[in-house]
Amino acid sequence: DGNDKITEQDALTQINQTRILLEKDSISDNDSILNSAIKYFAECENNERLAECYYLQGEIFNRNRFYIRASESYAQAMLYAENDKILQGNILLRQAVISRFKMADKAENEYLTKAYRIALELNDSLLMAEVMHEKALSELKREPPKGLHYMSEALIWLPRKEQDKYGVY
Repeated sequence: DGNDKITEQDALTQINQTRILLEKDSISDNDSILNSAIKYFAECENNERLAECYYLQGEIFNRNRFYIRASESYAQAMLYAENDKILQGNILLRQAVISRFKMADKAENEYLTKAYRIALELNDSLLMAEVMHEKALSELKREPPKGLHYMSEALIWLPRKEQDKYGVY
């Protein structure tokens, strides 16, 4: 049945359309939007694109509050993201947030520690700022002074060009 065959260009277009919809925050709960792209890149054994697809699928689930399914998609993305440290860091951050939501403190801390190591290794100030921000949110309820310390660390790490986007003045 040749009707369900898509080209690489079709699959890339699906990825780009999904990114745009996520950026505009106008993504529906249609989690099947990437299914044919996932199938295409799986057949081609393109792990980099598969990781991207599963991450975006996780983002769709996450936005629609399907946290268990989001976590599963992020875990799939991690399996294929072996060469993309930035993507790994972002996946770990998302998994940490989901773990906090599930009140799984140990898992949350493990994800944040791994994301912290990647941010350090890459010297990625934006990723580090996001890790510190998530650590702050994690600590604020338990130990407010520690939470505030991490929040100020997040602000220190946040690149100047990103500060407007995050409302830092």
